[in-house]
Amino acid sequence: MKRRRRAPYRSALGVRVASLLVAAVIVVPSTALADESGVGFWLPGFFGSLSAAPLTPGWSISTIYYHADVSASGNAAVSKQITIGQFNPTINVSLNANVHGTGDIGFVIPQYVFETKIFGGQAAVGLAEAYGREQASLNATFTAGPIPLTRSLALSDTTFGFSD
Repeated sequence: MKRRRRAPYRSALGVRVASLLVAAVIVVPSTALADESGVGFWLPGFFGSLSAAPLTPGWSISTIYYHADVSASGNAAVSKQITIGQFNPTINVSLNANVHGTGDIGFVIPQYVFETKIFGGQAAVGLAEAYGREQASLNATFTAGPIPLTRSLALSDTTFGFSD
């Protein structure tokens, strides 16, 4: 009875492939999938942390009130000396601005939860409807020149709307 011998190239090929896969996993960068700039993507209370909690079958309605109130202000001043022939005036420029915004948004979410389990879990169907009012205002004062030139600006806007 002859003993069958394994071909040596198969094991060397396996080691090379495994080394290549390990190197690829180490070298390939992963991407960040977080919210950026401090703005949340999720509606309040809709993050999936309670997704495995059992629900009562049937109809339900949820309401959420979301209020945002933001404001910012700042001022900047610049002074520059310029030469026009023999005349050397100093130009002073200053800007003072105030921004304020509010948002009052309501959400209404009707939902139906099925009693029949699918793959061990409950199915639910819902629709989120949003309605609200947003208001923004800007007050700014601009001053420039050796002879004071002042310009003031006051803008404001309010909008109402619905979404789904």
